Amino acid sequence: MLRLATGPLQMLTHISIRDFALIEAIDLDLRPGLIALTGETGAGKSILVGALSLLAGGRASSEVVRDGADTAVVQAFMSLDSATEARVVRALEDTGVAVAGELIVRRMISRSGRNRIFVNDCAVTLATLQRVVSLVVDILGQHQHLRLLEPAMQRELVDARADNGELRGQMKESFAAYVAARDHLADLESAAADREQRLEYLRYQASELSDLAPREGEVEELEGQLSRARNAGRLHESLQAAFETLDDGEPSASSLAAEGAAALQKAAGWDSALSGLAETAEELSVGLAELGRELSRMLSGLETELDLDALESRDDELRRAARKHGVELPMLWQRAEELRSQIETLEDFGASLDSARAALERAQSDAAAIAGSLTRSRREAAELLFAEVKERLGRLAMPDADIAAEIDGGDVGALSPTGWDRVRIEFTANAGEALRPLDRVASGGELSRLMLAIKSTLASRDPVPTYLFDEVDTGIGGQAAVAVADLLREIGDERQVLCVTHLPQIAARAHHQLQVAKHGAAGRTITTISQLDRDTREHEIARMLGGEEPTAATLAHAREMLTRS
Repeated sequence: MLRLATGPLQMLTHISIRDFALIEAIDLDLRPGLIALTGETGAGKSILVGALSLLAGGRASSEVVRDGADTAVVQAFMSLDSATEARVVRALEDTGVAVAGELIVRRMISRSGRNRIFVNDCAVTLATLQRVVSLVVDILGQHQHLRLLEPAMQRELVDARADNGELRGQMKESFAAYVAARDHLADLESAAADREQRLEYLRYQASELSDLAPREGEVEELEGQLSRARNAGRLHESLQAAFETLDDGEPSASSLAAEGAAALQKAAGWDSALSGLAETAEELSVGLAELGRELSRMLSGLETELDLDALESRDDELRRAARKHGVELPMLWQRAEELRSQIETLEDFGASLDSARAALERAQSDAAAIAGSLTRSRREAAELLFAEVKERLGRLAMPDADIAAEIDGGDVGALSPTGWDRVRIEFTANAGEALRPLDRVASGGELSRLMLAIKSTLASRDPVPTYLFDEVDTGIGGQAAVAVADLLREIGDERQVLCVTHLPQIAARAHHQLQVAKHGAAGRTITTISQLDRDTREHEIARMLGGEEPTAATLAHAREMLTRS
């Protein structure tokens, strides 16, 4: 009976392929659980895997376009639960792509070489496609088990068991801060070589500006003063004329306004409707008197404050200095401030070096502390992980297998964004043999089973809802094949698993089975994929058992395998 985790179902729900290699048109509805993809060698199972790999961001070539067509189209639909949807939304930040419970990925490969990628009908880049699809589908190809030999992959497996995602994020940030502090100190130490020569030059430049002492806003103020000084005669004449008219003449505008205001005030005593006009006249009279007094003050000031020669001399000095220092005239004061700041920094260079060294020491200590936490976490997790993997290897017909991880940490010089650990998986398949590095002792079949054992162990911690195993059964037969089938079934009980296989044991243990076949039609070869029912499954499994047209014996055997499953 199929057991599924509670909550919204998430999986690949539909795949649509058009004009891809030997596939003319396929629309495939998918179900939860373990799905076996079977068929004769050369029928096109690898074509289906290739199509799904394209959706995961694999390399595209115009050669995959079916003869006679212009464009190959591969499209997949994925239902998402809330947690996976949240991860997808984060991965699509700043792309404008909306996600609400479903992810639709489409890739179009043109014969002309123009390829297009869409996520939920919005065009995206290849990098975005790879980032998003990796959250929902994990493809383990025929040679994927070889990644187990890579030190980085071995470290990632241990980190997955330890749930080190948050610590890894902290390590990445801490290492970046450490690198920034290290580079800053290196820059300061490099600058120390020509410090004195630089300081002498800056002091020479600053001394001239120090004597000149330009002020912020001085240029604008000076321009106004120069305008008044250069037009002093005409300014005095105009002001004098205005003053005489408004306040000093006989009669003056202010005296006439005062007389008019008094007359209106008297009239308002006889007719209250004139009160407003009387008030306006009074305000005008007062304003004209104040204006006359202000003009008198300005005329007095013109006699004493404007020294044209001094103003022009100051303007000339400022302009020469601005040209010499290569700045705009209004920014001369700012240049003086910059020079003072640079001189202070260089004069206090020893303190700057001490500060930078202390900052590097703190950053290194912080990074080392997180790296140490990672080391401890990895050692604890590795022990748990490989104890579980060893148990599963026993079930996979490798009862004498042993596996462990050697984790070397603590070298500050080896700090990296992932810490300082070198993780090395050691393995033996035989009793009495010493553990040795995985890349020296494991065969292809052993690596396949080991990858499956690790993947099944980590499945509960892996948020990716769909796995695709492409011939993970390579090099496996007999009792090991039964054990592999059982383990795949267990994974399929918890998530969707697509498994390309030649083994009848796996096909029989699958929850569902798809048959890939190649046919001739109208002089062309096409690949088709069919959902198999109980009867057609018996026939296909019998073919896998006998390697030829099924017989009564192979059909009976197939029926028995399905019944047991």
